[in-house]
Amino acid sequence: MNPNFIFRLATLILLLLLCRLPFAIAQQVTEPIDPVCKMKVSDERFTYTYKGKIYYFCSQNCKQSFVTAPETYLSGQTAACLPAMPDYADSVNTGLIQQDNLKGSPRRTVCQSFGDDYIKIDYGAPGVKDRVIWGGLVAYDKVWSGGAHNATKLTLMGNAVFGTKQELLGGEYALFFIPGKDSWTIIVNENFNQHLADDYEQQKDVLRINVKPKKMKQAVQRLTYDISLNPKNSREGILSLRWEKLSIELPFKMID
Repeated sequence: MNPNFIFRLATLILLLLLCRLPFAIAQQVTEPIDPVCKMKVSDERFTYTYKGKIYYFCSQNCKQSFVTAPETYLSGQTAACLPAMPDYADSVNTGLIQQDNLKGSPRRTVCQSFGDDYIKIDYGAPGVKDRVIWGGLVAYDKVWSGGAHNATKLTLMGNAVFGTKQELLGGEYALFFIPGKDSWTIIVNENFNQHLADDYEQQKDVLRINVKPKKMKQAVQRLTYDISLNPKNSREGILSLRWEKLSIELPFKMID
């Protein structure tokens, strides 16, 4: 057999193997893990370089949380949620700012830890601004995002029971509502990555709970979510939405 032919054939085989090598390596590389929410990241839309290493995030919110306190997340000491810093909405709600002139709805986060578990709500906080809210800006009997801009996001680290007996496994969800004059429906949905409720699909609901709205004497000017604990059981509490003169409350209990 011609030596030149053998050499060319061997060279061609080597080139083919070298071309396949990057694909083989890529197949072995696992998807990066978001250091904030611990979810797998399937794209590179949200990245941040810290101390020469690139970190990947599933959302802008997770990225911003990491940028604020990278060592906290890298050390794994995030079970005790980072306390929310006083912001514009707090100043409006407490009366420190008398006239709410801010255009837009600032993004806010509330988080409560339960040992190694936690519940976190990420939402846009619109203002009342002399508008009719219930039955006006927010229509009755229609799905509402529970905030402004992106859908309200519920992050559950650990499992919990909401309402009476509806169990929810740990993960990231969207929180929606159907307001009514006498009764509200609280919805937990799989699709949190959407604008308001534009892409809401009922078949992606994980659970629905009916509650009665409660009237408040003092108006809350900027929409606010709170997580309060049961003083008799530190793994039980109430997740509440307060805006204008209504409060929507959802009891929960963290479970093993």
